[in-house]
Amino acid sequence: ERVEDLPSLSDAKVKISDLNPNLEFVDIIGRVIAVTAAREFERSDKSVGKVSTLRIIDETGQCRVSLWGEKAEKAEEIEQGDAVKLENASVREGWQNTPELHIDWRGRVIKNINSRTVENLPDFEKKLLKIEEIEPDMPVLDLAAKVQRTFSVKEFERNDGSAGRVMNVNLADETGTIRASFWDEMVEIGNELTPGDVILLENARSAAGLQDRPEIRVGRRTDVEINPEDIQIEKMKPSRVKMSEIEEGLDSVEILGRIVNLSEVREFTRSDESEGKVTSLTLGDETGTARVTLWGSKTDIIDELEKGDIIRITDAYSVSGNYGPEIHASGQSNIEINPLVEEDIPSLSEIEKEVSGETRTNIEDVKENTQVKIRGTIVRIFERPPIFEVCPKCGRNINNGDSEILCEKCDETVKPEHRAVINMVVDDGTDNIRVVAFGELGEQLFGKTADEIYETLREGIDFKEVYDEINLAGKEIIISGGVKRDDYYDQLELRAKEINFPDPVKETEKILDKIKSQ
Repeated sequence: ERVEDLPSLSDAKVKISDLNPNLEFVDIIGRVIAVTAAREFERSDKSVGKVSTLRIIDETGQCRVSLWGEKAEKAEEIEQGDAVKLENASVREGWQNTPELHIDWRGRVIKNINSRTVENLPDFEKKLLKIEEIEPDMPVLDLAAKVQRTFSVKEFERNDGSAGRVMNVNLADETGTIRASFWDEMVEIGNELTPGDVILLENARSAAGLQDRPEIRVGRRTDVEINPEDIQIEKMKPSRVKMSEIEEGLDSVEILGRIVNLSEVREFTRSDESEGKVTSLTLGDETGTARVTLWGSKTDIIDELEKGDIIRITDAYSVSGNYGPEIHASGQSNIEINPLVEEDIPSLSEIEKEVSGETRTNIEDVKENTQVKIRGTIVRIFERPPIFEVCPKCGRNINNGDSEILCEKCDETVKPEHRAVINMVVDDGTDNIRVVAFGELGEQLFGKTADEIYETLREGIDFKEVYDEINLAGKEIIISGGVKRDDYYDQLELRAKEINFPDPVKETEKILDKIKSQ
């Protein structure tokens, strides 16, 4: 190009926090924290373009930089930690309305900058993160963790018709667990992994996954090392939870409680014609009771158990059950019978008395992490989708339930089951509380099974009409369940385990009995 055709280079240097699309062209200095190799793409006119990306930081923030055309090759000369000056970078609105910088033939990327110019830039600190430190949408991260479980490769079709592959792996360290997905050619590395391997990931990124939890993405720019000699990973310590603290989606948990009741072992046939076994029991502690499901070889212990025994289960997980969240124990779980424990576990009779729930609580006196029974009036119904889908084998929440789908926990293709759910507000005159009823309790309130609700929705009927049919608002109700704090709404929530509508005769008898006892 002729020199006179080039725009004049600006002398105005801005900080990252000052960027906005109205600036058009800027000069900026930053330190590189992430680099991607140049990649080719096809333009709408069938010509081939090239682009690479950087992520830079200064003392005010960070931003994404795209290098286009010949400038994309500049990425080969740049490493993490380099200080760079960008001249005549255009400012555009990027993802989530955040400003991005773009360098094309009109701009320049300069590496060798005098030290006084960059003395205020943050130092680049390359460190291995712990799983608990990972958040969604981190553009670059390094992590060392232990492989907990691997899943089958899944093939899919992209919007442009090309084929893609992805493989998921569960990773763990002493601070928690996280899912990592290996994409396309990185699947070959994923296939080399086995449970117990230590894996080092450099230049990976994170994204929001199921229930907005962070997940790791492993792509072409990620360096992967399996079982590096100089890295040791401590075993994750299971997280101890009380019965009233159990909620869906917990991994590697520990519970300690007394057996309230047991069921017989049941055999079933999987979709691949193999045989499986399952049984369940109810555990109680000072905060309440919870259902526990044992799978496979873990069911063998049922013959050694009796009502009243104390058991400790470690490395278990939680799912959504018919009566709310429940604990599942499978292959990697460990079960101890009557272990030596320091804390006092209520006696069987005390737990059974609490479960019977003869004493009612005023809503104003309800406290977090307790089991209560309340009576009040339904003053509001939240009209939200009345069903959700779960894996019929493990109970995990999965989506798109009309056809078969891979359950990543079971590593099997399953046809999801439908579960009913209803959210409402109950008021007893002293206060009100949000109530959630799952599974069979939800079906009880809807007056239909979850499958019947699903078929109704498939016919094109709006789910609000499902709520119009039940007409629950204004009715009195008696609810027993566990109280949790909903972090999103920052309020207490009662998760129902039993629901009844008052019987006038029985209620009168209770009042008379109470008067006589005084």
